[in-house]
Amino acid sequence: MSKKLARSTDRLSEARVYQGTLQVLESGEEIQVTRFIVRPREIAFDISVTSVESGGVWQFSGKAEFAQSGTYVSDNIEGKTALDRHTIDDSIPTRFIFEVPKESSRQAQVRGWWIAGGERYEFGGALKPLKLTGGVLRSKFGRK
Repeated sequence: MSKKLARSTDRLSEARVYQGTLQVLESGEEIQVTRFIVRPREIAFDISVTSVESGGVWQFSGKAEFAQSGTYVSDNIEGKTALDRHTIDDSIPTRFIFEVPKESSRQAQVRGWWIAGGERYEFGGALKPLKLTGGVLRSKFGRK
């Protein structure tokens, strides 16, 4: 096995993958997390936030880098909005800060802040682990 492939395989074995729902504490909105990959120096994520007021969905994908504070930070992530399944070209630069204070084989506790347009929203909850089975990610607790 080449050294490059070995490093890539080692990096994958260090990754822990989760999915689920997080709650925005102030508004009661939910954040649907379809991909939350925790690695030693970064978190890769795909999330959607549904607005309670408009029914529109904000979609974010990005990578948060590990910071000295012990959090994972992503800056200038562009959010896309979708309404009635049509993507609207509006985007808003957004910052996400994640903490993963507790992980086990059953769940990962996640806490964080979503900062956009001068507003700061706190969120949190538990995500379920996913397993890689036959080249396909599957939830430990059911299909996804």
